[in-house]
Amino acid sequence: MAVIFQLWAECKDIKSLNSLKAHFDGLEYTLLNGRNLRFSTSITEIPTSGLIVESFQLGKGRGIENLNDALEATEVGMFFYSCLRNAPEFRFASVGWDVENQYIANDLSECVNNLEDGRKIWNGFECVINNELYEKLGSPIQLWKFSDGYWWSKFRGETYDPLFSDDQKELRDLCEQLLPNNFDRSHNG
Repeated sequence: MAVIFQLWAECKDIKSLNSLKAHFDGLEYTLLNGRNLRFSTSITEIPTSGLIVESFQLGKGRGIENLNDALEATEVGMFFYSCLRNAPEFRFASVGWDVENQYIANDLSECVNNLEDGRKIWNGFECVINNELYEKLGSPIQLWKFSDGYWWSKFRGETYDPLFSDDQKELRDLCEQLLPNNFDRSHNG
């Protein structure tokens, strides 16, 4: 199964969803390294009605395997979020790898924890939500103003884990030598 970098967005109705799709249709972007990307847009009904914007040209379809993948995905993430700043009305949007399979707007209450003083705190899931969802979720702290009528958790960029990537064999071999149990998945107490 391919892992695709994408933007997932939900709207209040199909008319708004079609307007948002039109905003992203034909989208192209040239990365800082000169590589040109084209994005496809589609409306899906699974797991709920939403818009998917994605580029199959980004990465090899398995996520971040090297530093370049992390840099390119981070740049595309910044571009997607910048496009959302002047997008037609939406309820919820997220950017990342296979984001349409992570959360839908109706599940966002799972991203909020209660503090002892009664305040709500956001758990760090990166997304943008509209004012209505923000208030429905209890106005959680650690969400910041994104644009007029929207809040977000800010974009941290994609991460590159050299010990778990395909491009750092020498480093991984050294880790296995110096820290022999580092890659062991068993829990031997």
